[in-house]
Amino acid sequence: MKVFNSHSSIDKAFAIRLAEVLQANGISVWIDEMALSLGDNISQKIEEGIRSSDVIIAVLSKNNVSSKWAMQELSMFMARALSEASSRIIPALIEECDIPVFLRDRYYVDFRPDFAAAVSRILHSLQSQKPSPEGQATPESRESAKRSSLELHSSKLSKHLRDGELTLVCGAGVSAAAKINSAADEMEQYPCPVRL
Repeated sequence: MKVFNSHSSIDKAFAIRLAEVLQANGISVWIDEMALSLGDNISQKIEEGIRSSDVIIAVLSKNNVSSKWAMQELSMFMARALSEASSRIIPALIEECDIPVFLRDRYYVDFRPDFAAAVSRILHSLQSQKPSPEGQATPESRESAKRSSLELHSSKLSKHLRDGELTLVCGAGVSAAAKINSAADEMEQYPCPVRL
């Protein structure tokens, strides 16, 4: 199990404290402070860290939700989570802030009242999800989980679109330039499984 610690640089002291506690309990943690060396390509290393992680802990604070880097990390991981059912995001609230729309339906851990109790909840969650050797996923179970995940995320995306929280922008010029059939032809040829 590998955890990616996403945080604002202003919240670094908290992020390092959390990473150290997780590591002391046998959880591998990717955190920029410990993973980057002078001269590294930051974007590339972050992408590698996200790709190699099973879980992302999103440290949520006013600083984090306004950080371009932190939101980029979460966006990369969310894109991966759409195609891999095993990818998980754990929002970790450290102060009152405006939680991003795509994280509002996630069960989060609240560090505000008690750091030790919140860490205990994360450890319990992570340790209960470690795969057992006899419980290795088969290609069929992975495919089934992927389909279930795509259906779930498709449903959530539809809800956010219907509720006006997201806007879907399509450009006819793009499809014409790409020599794609009209939308009506495409819908007949490739029916959309989700109807709004």
